[in-house]
Amino acid sequence: MKKYPFKFLDAYTREDRDIFFGRDQEIDELYRMVFQTNLLLVYGASGTGKTSIIRCGLANRFKASQWLDLYIRRGENINQSLLESIEKNIPEMAQMAPEAGEMDWFEAMVDTASKPDYPELSAIDSDHPVAQALRTLYLASFTPIYLIFDQFEELYTLGGEAEQEAFTETIVELVRLPLPVKVILVMREEYLAKLYELEMAVPQLRDKKLRIEPMDLPRVEKVILHATLYNEHSNVSLNKGEEREIARAIIEKIREGDINIKLPYLQVFMDRLYELATGEAVAREKSANLSLDLVHQAGFIGGVLADFIERQNQLIYQQLSNTYGQLPEDIVWRLLSPFATVDGTKVPIQRTDLKRLQKLLPETIQTSGKAFIKTAIAALENSRILRFRKEEQTYEVAHDTLAQQIAEKRSEEEKTWLKVKRMLSQGMATYGDTKTLLSKQQLAFIQPYEARLMTDLSPAQINFIQESRKKRQRQLRQTQLGILLAFGIAILVILIVWREQQKTQSALNDLLAAQAAREKTELRVLLQQAGQIAKGDNCPPQEMRQTIDSLHQKHQQELNLQELYRHTIEHLQHCE
Repeated sequence: MKKYPFKFLDAYTREDRDIFFGRDQEIDELYRMVFQTNLLLVYGASGTGKTSIIRCGLANRFKASQWLDLYIRRGENINQSLLESIEKNIPEMAQMAPEAGEMDWFEAMVDTASKPDYPELSAIDSDHPVAQALRTLYLASFTPIYLIFDQFEELYTLGGEAEQEAFTETIVELVRLPLPVKVILVMREEYLAKLYELEMAVPQLRDKKLRIEPMDLPRVEKVILHATLYNEHSNVSLNKGEEREIARAIIEKIREGDINIKLPYLQVFMDRLYELATGEAVAREKSANLSLDLVHQAGFIGGVLADFIERQNQLIYQQLSNTYGQLPEDIVWRLLSPFATVDGTKVPIQRTDLKRLQKLLPETIQTSGKAFIKTAIAALENSRILRFRKEEQTYEVAHDTLAQQIAEKRSEEEKTWLKVKRMLSQGMATYGDTKTLLSKQQLAFIQPYEARLMTDLSPAQINFIQESRKKRQRQLRQTQLGILLAFGIAILVILIVWREQQKTQSALNDLLAAQAAREKTELRVLLQQAGQIAKGDNCPPQEMRQTIDSLHQKHQQELNLQELYRHTIEHLQHCE
């Protein structure tokens, strides 16, 4: 039976080995690395196919008895998601507590001769719940366990410090477990710097890293040809005689001038070609023959992506309008906005949390909000914009490529609003660990959106804002009081200095007055002495004359001395 060889924006899985091409080198390297370490990192740019390499390529290198893979996404909390994922895979009989006096069933199994040759399980002395759950899971299966943390960057884009620290503690426990447990972290390379704290706690993370490079043009050409021309089970074929020209034309349409290809672009473009060739929008069951003219008709990838989203948007809008009447033209974008971060990465939303989307609806349909959301989410899922993850019971955008498109559609006001919400979430997470409230600048940034926040926040978040504001008000009052106190002290200091200056000036005046009195007395005495000397027709010493002249210059305003001075000078004329 013919099969459609492309996955649109879904990852390839173990069952897709016959249609997964072009990554043998990376799979070989990854296969070697999992035998060299219990903890490794797989990273690369968005759209390089990291998840597919593991879920399809690596998984198919193992037999079923050698590969028990648990794919963990953060969900609401990565630590809780990890524990739940392990417990879900433990057989029911392994979770049953033994009766009193009975030997635990798996301890008995460990004692049998069929136990694999592996370090003593009794050496597991950790009371960490994840370690205990993994021990139970391994004893129930005796199969090596692979914990694959897909889109690991979500721990840092969506999680708080407390969640990150708890996960670090868990990894520290896991890497020392005497169990065949491998941990693979899969993340986008632009978030590698976020791993600093984890690498400090678990240095072996630095030793084994595999970067998934974007596919170059020759390899993409081989992928296209292997999926169509050389795949006898494919329901997509290339026009005979122009197969390589078609493959190269497709590459030119999606490369955007780059020397590498974003694989999601290839998937979306091939899907568009299939629709143009068959007119089939969903099932992908018909056979399609692609021609060079059809490739040129499709346009370039930017237009294909924009056209895909706009077509789906219009179809969903029309469907909703037919059922619920006139709606705002941006209603579909409103509903999609919470599924993407400010930076254009995916935000999973629990199925039980979809009801909060009702706040985005106009008042005219609030009464039928629950039914409206259910209809809209189903339409978005059918259009392949959203996907439902059964394991986590969450809805999310099919790929970061679409999340980026959603982020770009937002208005500047909406982007600022999301930054406000992110700031608040990060502040709450920090507060839980350090009791640090929002700063004055953060409160000022939030203030224009406070009314909207109050209708969208939990009581704990509202209380967090209020406590932050109260603290800043207390600090403001303390600052004002400090300023008043400082001003009062400054006035007091000025008064004290002024008073001391007055005292000093008064003392100086007294000193000068006393000195002047002494000089006037001295001048009177000298004039009298000089006059006595002159009466005897003698002349006073030159020093006495100089002193008299000097003192007279200083006190010539003293009228009671002027007469005495003139009289004395007249008697001393003969001394000239």
